[in-house]
Amino acid sequence: MEKKSGLTIFLAIAATVLLWFPLAVMVLLAALHLARSGQLMADYLIPGELFFVVLAGAALLLWAVLRSKILHKPVIWGCILAVALLVLGQGLAVVTGLASGANEFAGWRAALVSGLLILYDLAVLFLAITGVRLINLLLRKQP
Repeated sequence: MEKKSGLTIFLAIAATVLLWFPLAVMVLLAALHLARSGQLMADYLIPGELFFVVLAGAALLLWAVLRSKILHKPVIWGCILAVALLVLGQGLAVVTGLASGANEFAGWRAALVSGLLILYDLAVLFLAITGVRLINLLLRKQP
């Protein structure tokens, strides 16, 4: 760990907050819907809809890990995976006609696109957890 400055810690905290925000909104809205209707329904599209928040958080996290020289491989791979899964999911929605409404949202097309978007959500969760790990390592006292 070379740089453990206040800027690096600030970047890690800001990145982690931005990465957790879409996930927290998704869980909060699911809990509110559960309280009102008695049905558990989570909108797994929210992290994709808030992609620019995730992108900002991922960029700040990447900057923080490059400054601190720790956890850079998981963050780089997580960023690549998140962007690739979202682009692939959206691209397949367009190609299969789900995005335009040309085909009904059912069958293998819906399962494939939904699966890719859920994997994107998991990639965002991975980045958010990695942000928490980075903060923990940066704030850990050295002997």
